[in-house]
Amino acid sequence: MQTIDRKRLRQLHARELQQFTAQHPRSAALHDRAAASMVAGVPMPWMARWAGRFPVYVRQAVGARIIDVDGHEYVDLCLGDTGSMGGHSPPSVVSAVQAQVARGITMMLPTEDSIVVAEELAHRFRLPYWQFTLSATDANRSVLRIARQITGRRLWTLTGESRGDGFGTSPSVAGDIDGDGYADLIVGAWQYGGAAVSGGRAYLYSGRTHELLRTYTCRIPGDNFGFDAVGLGDVDGDGVDDLLITSGWSAVSGHHSGRVFLSFHRGSQRARHRRIEARSADAVGCAAYQVSSARTLC
Repeated sequence: MQTIDRKRLRQLHARELQQFTAQHPRSAALHDRAAASMVAGVPMPWMARWAGRFPVYVRQAVGARIIDVDGHEYVDLCLGDTGSMGGHSPPSVVSAVQAQVARGITMMLPTEDSIVVAEELAHRFRLPYWQFTLSATDANRSVLRIARQITGRRLWTLTGESRGDGFGTSPSVAGDIDGDGYADLIVGAWQYGGAAVSGGRAYLYSGRTHELLRTYTCRIPGDNFGFDAVGLGDVDGDGVDDLLITSGWSAVSGHHSGRVFLSFHRGSQRARHRRIEARSADAVGCAAYQVSSARTLC
């Protein structure tokens, strides 16, 4: 089996980072300026997860292309995470938005336009009733409220500690951690910043009482601990199920080297933890980014 020359990889990586910085001086300057007024130098935490030292700053977007502040042009395959699926700034949309802005925005009251949109959606998708939300979180909350109204059942609702925590990214059945005969729930909050900026936290809830049993908190900035959290089953054979929690962007051993944490429990006793991490930045990259089935991993 051919071995990988890690030293050569590190040299190539350093060369690419240097070239990226040289080709994007304006983006680099804007990012350094932004660091004085925005956490991690970006308006939203996930924008800091860039392959280089800083993200590319955009000057203009038209159709399927983006032009950055250094004049480089890119084909945009993300399209605003589907928000611009019809392309950036179509003339008809620009005209409609300009007209509406002149009439006022965020009035917190319905308009006739909302009826027109709902009627068109009903016509196209053959579903009679519609409501509008401003985020995926708001949409999920609305679905829960509707489900409660229809079924008359009290549903289990959990909420993060603060805005931007990313709570609920990786809910998973944890197994019977507290030994009460019910499966418990582990939920990650990968952007939790109570102990360190984007350090991350995971929460263990009782499946029987819904009470918070334990929290697991990372105190290293940017680790994003809790991006994925899963139940392992009884790994150490002590009769109690165990957990695996990832820090996919940990840089403890190098840029985005990644770490995973195994948490072994013994009933009501204090949990024991084992940390597994890469030895270099190019060893695993974001190998801990997602774990879908820890049973097969073990």
